[in-house]
Amino acid sequence: MKQLGICLLTHDVPRLARFYELILQAPGSGDAAYTQFSVPCSCLELWNRGDAATQPNGNLLINWEIGDADREHERLKQLGLPLLSPPKNLPWGLRSLETADPDGNRVVIWQRLGGESACG
Repeated sequence: MKQLGICLLTHDVPRLARFYELILQAPGSGDAAYTQFSVPCSCLELWNRGDAATQPNGNLLINWEIGDADREHERLKQLGLPLLSPPKNLPWGLRSLETADPDGNRVVIWQRLGGESACG
């Protein structure tokens, strides 16, 4: 297996699409019912199929790898996006920060400290 895919069910695809365009720095393709983002090593889908829960899943973390967590923290701060935690080093060799999308799903953005990228 090579690609990781995540599909978020939502009542407002355009609103989430705008958020993830800022996070991923890439345009999505689709419409008001379904939008897909394809970035190296992963795919994010946003889908309004009419049965999205009204409360986010507190056990879900969406993870994206970045080259520099501190620089990304500053970029997200400049954009006015919610920042739940500043960049911090984790014992397993990552530096991460956390934000949340407009539906309340937590998004972790991390960089690998030493070593090569998860996607090679």
